[in-house]
Amino acid sequence: MALELVEKRGRPVLRVTGDVDYYTSKDLGSALSEVVEQQPHALAVDLTACAYLDSTAVSLLLRAYRTLRSRGETLCLVLSEQYLRQILEVLNLEALPGLYLCRDCGLLPGNWECKGGVSASEVPVEPEAVL
Repeated sequence: MALELVEKRGRPVLRVTGDVDYYTSKDLGSALSEVVEQQPHALAVDLTACAYLDSTAVSLLLRAYRTLRSRGETLCLVLSEQYLRQILEVLNLEALPGLYLCRDCGLLPGNWECKGGVSASEVPVEPEAVL
């Protein structure tokens, strides 16, 4: 697993590459904690190059979400692997306010326009969803 923190339009994007399991999740947890401590208005975690997430990784993402949400901030998980999306949808995570599961936030080519929810065309945009 590799982690890279980049900025898009002044917002943090944590890119995760490879598998995140029990053995590599400590690094993910540390990286998420560091970014969340900086109190961003919104955080995107780019999982488009991630092939596997175990329950430990999901738990870390939820911890980051809870911390961000307690401050009125948002978390966007950018997903391209269909089974990752299915796992997160089965957990009903898209029902959590302030947590967005996006197929393409538009942030990868340099944009930072998360439309929120399942996809920009399927979910109305809430003011807090526009990052």
